[in-house]
Amino acid sequence: MNQPNPVPTRVRHYLHGDPVEGNPERFYCQRCDLFVERGHFATCELDNVVIRGLRYKETHEWRYVTARRRWMRTFEPGDKRRIVDDPGNVFRTGTASEQALPSLEQTDPGDFVPESAD
Repeated sequence: MNQPNPVPTRVRHYLHGDPVEGNPERFYCQRCDLFVERGHFATCELDNVVIRGLRYKETHEWRYVTARRRWMRTFEPGDKRRIVDDPGNVFRTGTASEQALPSLEQTDPGDFVPESAD
């Protein structure tokens, strides 16, 4: 007797700062790849990122927004992955279209010296 194929379950992917389903006191830290308490983010050291050849200190908000944009851009209907645009995210300040990319502080100005306008 043939058994029907089970409906494939969708895998939940967490974004940086998303609360854990069923445990709102714990959040996902993408940098550490761990579920942590909210206070963890105050001491979690992020990396520098290079944008257009300049080095910037990454922030938790920036990491969340860039990951969120990446996931929303690559998601397709019927995808087995499941991303939840979770309003409980620690770093969320609006909908995907409302939340601007946070500015970053440059950490290494490099060798760039602007030409004087003589």
